[in-house]
Amino acid sequence: RLIPMQKKAEEDVAKIYMDHYSNEDLAKFDDRTTFKALGASLTRSEQLSLGLNMGNEGNRAAVLNGIKDGKAAFSQPGVAEGMATFDARDAKFFQAVWDYLDTYWAQLAAAQKRRRGITPQKVEASPLTVAGVNLPGGYFPLKYNPLISDRSKELEIEDYFNRVLDGTRVSTSTRAGATYERVGSGGQVVRLGLDIVRQHLRDVIRDIAIGDEVNFIHKVLNNKLVANAMKETGNVPAINTLKLWLSDSAVGEMPADHAIEARVNWLRTGFVKAKLAWNAMVTLLQWTGITQTWAVVGSQSMAHGLGQYLKNPRQMHKHIMALSKNLDTRYRYNTWDKDVMDTQSQIMSGYGNLPAGVLNNRRKIAATFFYPIAKAQMMVDEVTWLSAMWKARNIENLTGDARIFYADAIVEQSQTSGFFSDRSGIERGSTGGRKTRQSVWVRLWTTLISYMLRKGNIVYQRSHKFNQNRTVKNAAFLATDIFLLLILESMTTAALYGRFWDDDDDETFLWWLAKESAESAAAGIPLVREVSSAMFSSGNTPIGGLTTDIFDVMEQLNQWELDETLLKELNNVGGTLFHYPSS
Repeated sequence: RLIPMQKKAEEDVAKIYMDHYSNEDLAKFDDRTTFKALGASLTRSEQLSLGLNMGNEGNRAAVLNGIKDGKAAFSQPGVAEGMATFDARDAKFFQAVWDYLDTYWAQLAAAQKRRRGITPQKVEASPLTVAGVNLPGGYFPLKYNPLISDRSKELEIEDYFNRVLDGTRVSTSTRAGATYERVGSGGQVVRLGLDIVRQHLRDVIRDIAIGDEVNFIHKVLNNKLVANAMKETGNVPAINTLKLWLSDSAVGEMPADHAIEARVNWLRTGFVKAKLAWNAMVTLLQWTGITQTWAVVGSQSMAHGLGQYLKNPRQMHKHIMALSKNLDTRYRYNTWDKDVMDTQSQIMSGYGNLPAGVLNNRRKIAATFFYPIAKAQMMVDEVTWLSAMWKARNIENLTGDARIFYADAIVEQSQTSGFFSDRSGIERGSTGGRKTRQSVWVRLWTTLISYMLRKGNIVYQRSHKFNQNRTVKNAAFLATDIFLLLILESMTTAALYGRFWDDDDDETFLWWLAKESAESAAAGIPLVREVSSAMFSSGNTPIGGLTTDIFDVMEQLNQWELDETLLKELNNVGGTLFHYPSS
């Protein structure tokens, strides 16, 4: 429910922009204009958000009450000067935004009533005239721009999480909540910018879509009976991990705190574009995921699932997408991999300074970067889903929706997921309890690691299961799983890249196989895989891969020769730093 609502909101807002402005106009939203009465320069985006704050009395008062350097940040003459720059098109844009934000009111009110037993009152719109156009006015979220902010990201996450729990995130859109936001501002300066619309919708939609579930799970995790049971069974660390996961999932992925973090994100998404976009070899490698499915569901289920799929792939695709909302969302919105999902979001907010969702030619082209990989991975996922459905019906004896949920879970268990709530703590950037929360530095070390992390988890689970019941039969099962997960896949990968063992090699076949399998296992261990990437030039991590590429460039430059090798290495570095497909 969450992802479709978010995507629809993005499309709706993009349509509002496109209905009122051309792409050329939108590209100039960062251009600044100096206002003498304000004593400041504002971007076009900031100017428009100033107008949007004039739709109700509360926001108007908050704008005028802001104090900066001992005087009004926005004086009445200054606001009037800014409002005088708008034309009829801007006026219609204002009302369109107010009207759209109002479409969420019914759901917000229902959530408030359901969680707190209170029927809220709406913020009252205040009529105004802009460029000769009479407007009814409307609600616009108040955001403040404190001059000094020492709030850490972990405090911001906890604050947001607590707002979801007590309903105040929803109530800021109500009359009482908006009054509290205005009166409690303490003379803070209202923050301007159209990104406020996106941020507000992100918060509201998360609350509407998953707020009830978050509250329910929070009550379960904090129930005394659950806490005592966890303590008696030695699972206190597990419940703490679950609480950390819940707060991250409720809040969602937070934006970069500052310019340095933004640069780290730029490096991470640039690496993904450079290494995966339109990459035929990586597309072929997606099919090696079948071996991981095989290890998870077993040979019998795998045989039935693959056989069913091969009979009529197109019909099976329609059948699966009709039954599984999870898989439909997974490929409709590219949530099948965290790095691809994050990079696609960056693509739709970059390339031309346009609002997210507004398409231009560069964005349309960039949207196809991961199309081949997605199609290949979708086939693997559909085989996995069919195999799991057969197992659910014939081995697990599940019925109805339980079979669908089981099959969905097996896909995510064996092939990963891009949903933020499905990511491990280190993939979310949250480690070490509550001290490190959603760190972009931590996430950098987990780029393209999700599939290998799942592989490592499966190996661990199988090994743990064997240790609980050491029999010859279980030893054979464990050996088969390790062969499928580490050995067969590494052999297939080596063959595709032309690195398969040869009689002329100095090392023996068994030594070569052991080395390839060990490298495959190391690829699922953060930090360790960086060393492997740098040593063997596998280039599958941002740090190890980029370091190796830069070193190779320097080595080629020392030869003072412009040859094909130098151009290739320069292209590898350029792809990551300048965000274009280079592999």
